[in-house]
Amino acid sequence: MRRHRNQSHHADEVPEVNLVPMLDVLMSILTFFIVIAMSFTGRVIENVSTPKGAAGEDIIDGPVVVIMNNKGEILVEQEVLTLEALQDLIRRYLAQDAQGKIILKADRSLEYTDVASVLETLAKEGGDRISIAVSQ
Repeated sequence: MRRHRNQSHHADEVPEVNLVPMLDVLMSILTFFIVIAMSFTGRVIENVSTPKGAAGEDIIDGPVVVIMNNKGEILVEQEVLTLEALQDLIRRYLAQDAQGKIILKADRSLEYTDVASVLETLAKEGGDRISIAVSQ
């Protein structure tokens, strides 16, 4: 009889609610939507498919973004430039803002020698202010 009374005593207890699994699911869903929302904020550039990096993010922020599309054209703000015009633009930009950043986004289908010539031009003017964009 005693055993029966103990079993009924356990049945009368209020069940506990464990919130940890529910919070794990909610945080996972929140993280998913944040990542998706951040992927829609990037600037779309036609004819550019950046190379894959070993680790890192797609770098798209910066005051001056120099783009080399799959045709080998050099673009800054949708305007096609020559190497000389690019050099003048970078020189003027860095004269106004010595701490300014320059980012080179080159299509992955381009030959390294094509990209290297633009990179050399940028390095002559910008020195350590040059970054190369890669995508994951």
